[in-house]
Amino acid sequence: MKTLLAGIVSGVVSGLVVYLIQFIVASQNEKIKNRESKRVGRSRTYKFVDEDFIYNYLPENLLIERIFEDFGQPDKKMDDSVTLKWDNNKIKKLTEYQYKFINAVILFSTFKNESYVISVTINSNQNKSHPVKFCFGFTEEDVCFGQAKINEEILNAKVNFESQSFINWAYASIKAKFFYREIKDLTFTYIVCDIVESESNMLGKTIDQLCISANEDVSPVIYFYDMI
Repeated sequence: MKTLLAGIVSGVVSGLVVYLIQFIVASQNEKIKNRESKRVGRSRTYKFVDEDFIYNYLPENLLIERIFEDFGQPDKKMDDSVTLKWDNNKIKKLTEYQYKFINAVILFSTFKNESYVISVTINSNQNKSHPVKFCFGFTEEDVCFGQAKINEEILNAKVNFESQSFINWAYASIKAKFFYREIKDLTFTYIVCDIVESESNMLGKTIDQLCISANEDVSPVIYFYDMI
């Protein structure tokens, strides 16, 4: 009798353990499924961009059709124009596509009626759940948006400094070019939303936006009220 009772109890306990394990595994799988369903490029119900976004969506050889396929239709589509200093100050029209996620705002640009993405501008916050890696010309140790600051390497690689002030906000930017093989044709624009009078005063400032462009004259900035 005792042996039978012990067997019954053992069977019940074993069953509960198996059920508990199955429940935990199912719960973890559901969490992973929900997380993946929100990741950019995996589903049209995404809400955040992956931490390696910058490295996976560099301009120049990137087509806007791929952006539509991965991201769906943009939250905003805007017309703009740019003066191409290296083409006899020719004015060329741009189309800009803006996407907003819980951890980033991203602005893609193309020349009007063309497919190749000319520039990618990103603004991100220091989101602990979904951080986005920052790009320091591919030479520095990885840091994330919210931690990245203007450093000596950026200042040494500067090709232009600009400061703009408006009624309700201001920004300053440093354009830099690096001569590493992977990125030698790209221009990096580091944008700080602050009133800064000179490039030397940029050192140590937290970077609010990064624009990576295949054309030095094209560096769209995300408007202050659209930023995270």
